[in-house]
Amino acid sequence: MALALIIPSMASAKSVTFKTNLDKSAYITFAPAYEYIDVTVEGVTVELASDAGVNISANQGYAITKVRNQESLTLDNSYISSSEMLDGDVITITAKEKQVRSLKVIADAEQCYLSYDYKAYHADDQVDGAWSFTNVSDYASVNIYSNNGYAISKVVDGNNVERDLSSPQAFYISGSSWEGELVLNVSTYNLDEARDKSVTIKVDGDPSMVKIGRKNYSQTLTPTENEFVFKYMDSELPLTFEHANYNLSLFKVSLNDTPVEKSGSYFYVSPANGDVITVQPESNVDVDINFTYSSEDITGIIESVEVNGAKKNWDKKKLTVKQGSKVYLDFNNIDFTDIAASVNGTPITFPTYGVYYEFSADDEAGYNFEISANAIAPYPVTIYCEDYDKVAVYNSSAYSLTEPIYLTQAETVINIPKSNNYVTVKPISSDYIVNLTVTGNALTSSYSPGQVSIEGDDVRIEVAVEKIARDMQMAVYLDEAEWIFDYCTVLLSNYKATEHKCFLQNGYQVINFGDFDNDIYFSFYGPGYTSPNIYRNGEKLSYLYSTTVADGDVFKAYVNEPETYAVTYDIEDGAEAAVYHDIITRIDNPANHNVLSNTQIQIRPAADANVNVEINGTALTPGEDGNYTANINADSNIKVSADGSAGIDNVTEDANAPVNVYNLQGIEVLHSASKAEINALPAGIYVAGGKKIVIR
Repeated sequence: MALALIIPSMASAKSVTFKTNLDKSAYITFAPAYEYIDVTVEGVTVELASDAGVNISANQGYAITKVRNQESLTLDNSYISSSEMLDGDVITITAKEKQVRSLKVIADAEQCYLSYDYKAYHADDQVDGAWSFTNVSDYASVNIYSNNGYAISKVVDGNNVERDLSSPQAFYISGSSWEGELVLNVSTYNLDEARDKSVTIKVDGDPSMVKIGRKNYSQTLTPTENEFVFKYMDSELPLTFEHANYNLSLFKVSLNDTPVEKSGSYFYVSPANGDVITVQPESNVDVDINFTYSSEDITGIIESVEVNGAKKNWDKKKLTVKQGSKVYLDFNNIDFTDIAASVNGTPITFPTYGVYYEFSADDEAGYNFEISANAIAPYPVTIYCEDYDKVAVYNSSAYSLTEPIYLTQAETVINIPKSNNYVTVKPISSDYIVNLTVTGNALTSSYSPGQVSIEGDDVRIEVAVEKIARDMQMAVYLDEAEWIFDYCTVLLSNYKATEHKCFLQNGYQVINFGDFDNDIYFSFYGPGYTSPNIYRNGEKLSYLYSTTVADGDVFKAYVNEPETYAVTYDIEDGAEAAVYHDIITRIDNPANHNVLSNTQIQIRPAADANVNVEINGTALTPGEDGNYTANINADSNIKVSADGSAGIDNVTEDANAPVNVYNLQGIEVLHSASKAEINALPAGIYVAGGKKIVIR
C-alpha cells in the first residue's frame, strides 16, 4: 500500500504516486515545504498544487537511471514539471547501486602534478609512476596541472577515449562523472623544445612595465632586459602585450616598425618566425585636454577624473596627461540634467547606466571637450545651534565624513547638493552629545547618530548640545610600527546618540568612557592590513572586535609578538610614592611583576615628599611633573628610597631661572615662571623644576 502524504488547504491539488525499484534509493522535494521524502518500493503518494514541480534526487550510494510515468513516457531524471503530471499519475524511478569508485592517474610527475580535493600530489606521492585513490566520492574534485615549462598534450582513459582538456595547462574531472575504476594516462611535453619559432622583442623603456602572454597559457612573462629572443609555436598566437600595472596601458607596440592597433588595454600580435616586435611602455609627450562649458554654473559637472586608475586634482578647465594615458571622466547626473558632451566635435554617447566617458589619450594634438547641462538647485538647510562652537557639520553620511564645516554663529544656512543629500552634526568633544530636531520633529534614529537625510527645501535643523559624564578610563597602547592608522580606532556607543570614535596613534592613549558606551568596538590593522597580537590586562586575546570594558582596563596591540620582562621593586620604608603601570593602573603592593615590551612604569611621589628612584642601579631623573618614568625593555629592578629632604615652603632658587609649574594633576599652571610669579600662586602643593613645592 502506498503511503499518502496530504498537504492541507491546497487549491486545485492533484494526487501523484512515486515508486522506485530499490527501496529508499531516491527522494523527492516540492513546494511549498521542500521537505525530503524518501521514495519506497511500495510507493509514496503526495498531494501537489496544480503548479508545483517535483525535484528527484538519488540518495547516497545510488544513481538514477530512468524516470517514467504510467504511460511509459520517459521524464527528466532530476525534475518533473507540473504540466508533466496529472491527477492520479504513478511515477516510477529506476535506480541502481553505484559501484565503488577508484581513480588511477599515470603521469610524469616531473612535468605535472595532481590536485585531489584541493590537496596537491607530487612525485613523492606516486607509486610505480601513478597516483591512486579509492572510495572516491561524488563530490571529489580532480585537477591535473602542468608544471612550469611544460604543457599537457592529451589525457586518455582506460577505454582509449581522449578526454577534453580545460587548457594546455589543466585537466578537470569530478567524482560524479564515472563509476567503478577510472584509469587516466596523461601525456605532457617540454614547451621550450616544442616552441620552434622565435621573435626579437625590443623594449624602448622600462621592461618591468611590460607583460607578455601566449594564447591558451595563463603564465605571462615580465622581461628583465630591453632586448631578448622570445620563443613560441603557432598554437600560441596571437601573443598578448599589456602593461604590468592593470590600471595602465602600454603606449605603443610595433611589428617590424608597423604600429599594431590597440584593442582596449591590449595589443594582439601574430608575428612570423624572425620578426621584430618593438614595445614602448610610455610616452614622454604631454597631451592637453581642454574643457569648455555652456555656463559657469556647471563647471562642477565632472565629479571625478581618473588618469591611469588614479584620481586627479584639476582646475575643471584643463588637464595635461602623458600620451597613451587611460582617462576616465565621471559626470554628476544628480545635480545636473540634460547633459550633452562632445570631444573634438564628435558627440559622445553615454552608456545606458551611468554618465561617464573613458578613452586613451593617444592623439598628440590633444582633446577638446564641449559640455552643456542644466544645474539643479541645491537644498538650502538652516542649522541653528546656540552652542555652535561645540559642534561640527558635515555634508555627508555619518559613516563617510567629509571635511567639517565649523559654525561661526548660532544660525547658518548651508547649501546641500542633491547628489550627497546628507547632513551630519557631531560634537567636537567626546564630553558632549547632540540632540537634533528636524523641521519640528525630534530625530530618533539610533543607527546613524547625528545624520539627517535632506529630502526637500526649507529644512531646519535645531541642535541642542548636552554635556555627558565619561568618568571611567581605559588605556590603549600601539607599539612603534607603521599601523594603518585610519583603521586603528576605538568606537564608543556604537549606533547610539553618544557615539564617539577615537583614532589611535603609536604609544599610549588614555580614553575616557562611561558605562553607557559599552559594548565598545576596537579596530587594529598593522602594516599590510595584518592582524596584530592583542592583550587585555596582560592576557593575550585570540580576537578582539567588541567587548564590555571596565574602568582601568588596559589594551595593548603589537605587530610582532612582544617580549615579557620581570620587574621587581625595593621600596624603602618611609619612601612615600605610588607605583603606576600603563599610566592608569595603580600597583598597591609592588613586588614581583611580569610586564610586556615597552610597558610604561611611573613612580609618583606623594604630596610634599621627595624620593630617589633607581632602575638597575641607574638613577632616574623626574620629569617636569615630578614623576619618575621608565619604559621597560629588559628585566628590571626598581629601587625607591626617601632622600631625607623636606618639602619647601617657597621658592629659594635663582629668581632668574624660569621654570614650568604644574599642579598635582599634571596640568601646567605657569609657563617659564619666575620666583615672584610662583610665590604669588594660591596656597597649595605644586611641581616646579621637577620638585614639589608648597606655597603657603
